[in-house]
Amino acid sequence: GSHAAQRFQGIVYSYGGNFLDDTGMPNVETPEYKEAFQFLKDMADQGYMPECVDAKDARSLFATGVAGITFESEMGRNIYRTTSGLGEEFDKSMGVALFPVNKTGESTTINTRHELGIYAQSEHKEAAAKLVEYLLSEEAAVMYYDAQDAMSPRVSISQLSEMNKDEYSRIFNEQSATAKPVKITNALFDNAMSEMSKSMERVLVNHEDIDTVLADLQKTVTDLYK
Repeated sequence: GSHAAQRFQGIVYSYGGNFLDDTGMPNVETPEYKEAFQFLKDMADQGYMPECVDAKDARSLFATGVAGITFESEMGRNIYRTTSGLGEEFDKSMGVALFPVNKTGESTTINTRHELGIYAQSEHKEAAAKLVEYLLSEEAAVMYYDAQDAMSPRVSISQLSEMNKDEYSRIFNEQSATAKPVKITNALFDNAMSEMSKSMERVLVNHEDIDTVLADLQKTVTDLYK
């Protein structure tokens, strides 16, 4: 799905690439994207990872010990506890580390977030604003963290002891300092990510030439953004 391609942008970032150029248009026919695609291909060809599995299956592989390493959000811990059937006992078999340093010289990945907005047509803007303000407050952030391990985007809150109760949380808070957003500037962004996922499948499953696939992808996503 499209989310796989969104997560893939973290690997692209580590090669110095970016989905958009300075004008805000897609920019995937680049050496950086080629290297990132080649990295995936090498991992699959050498048997280090399955060619294509969806997120649910990937999490099951890690939770059952079939896969040794996975890229995951901070909310993954609760998923693994449940999927493994071990509850908090699963934590003893799992470690967490920063995203590996690559060509950029820094550990970087994507951040994903919920975005809160108020419609211009709303008849209750003031009440909605109060709700948004509360959801970004320390009280709500700590409650959300206790329930889902979700990090707060506010630096002042992320540094609280309640948000750093163990090594798992501390590592994710450290990673968030160098994580970069995926720039969603176009209504068809999700469509573009779906097209990129198809391109990843063409390389991993159909073993098509990366240069050809990226050229096709560049045309497709550029047409979408236009």
